[in-house]
Amino acid sequence: MSVDIRGKIDTLQKAAFALRHKMEHEAREVKDSSTFNKDKLVTRLQTQSNDFAEQVVSEWWQLAWVLIAKYSDGYMTTGEAPEQQASIGYPAWWLQASEFATWPGDTFKPKSSMRKQLLGVDSETAQGFVRQAAMASKVETETRSDETRSYDNRSYPIAIAWVIMGAVLGAAMLAFAKKESRRAGYHTVG
Repeated sequence: MSVDIRGKIDTLQKAAFALRHKMEHEAREVKDSSTFNKDKLVTRLQTQSNDFAEQVVSEWWQLAWVLIAKYSDGYMTTGEAPEQQASIGYPAWWLQASEFATWPGDTFKPKSSMRKQLLGVDSETAQGFVRQAAMASKVETETRSDETRSYDNRSYPIAIAWVIMGAVLGAAMLAFAKKESRRAGYHTVG
């Protein structure tokens, strides 16, 4: 896709530089002539610039629709026949640099409720990752669930402490605001 975009950029830049050169040349010729009219020159240059800008926008939209048609659905389509569709994929250097082939490794640990559903999965798209994760040892799962339970038990007192601190802080702020409003109340005249 970047090849198509860079090609369009190159074409439009060359056209812009050529138009600018042409406009500057015409402006010099008109300035040197005896029938020089600044308003007409400015109007002409403005019209040429605006026409070119509209052309550029139109060409970019045309390219956008060409790119959508050419690269939709993860394929590069150059024609109607099946052999005129190619899977683009990622370059080998990117796959090696990103360690894509080893993802998710042992980081994917489905919940035990999901594990039963995943045991039957056997497809090329899964690339062994789901099967490998679904067949993880039961000991590890049981250990993690014990750790989670003990962590959850520790978190309740902390949560209760935060709620109590919030209530005390809220009551203190309310008392302070009430005290301040009394000070700013009525003043004696006199």
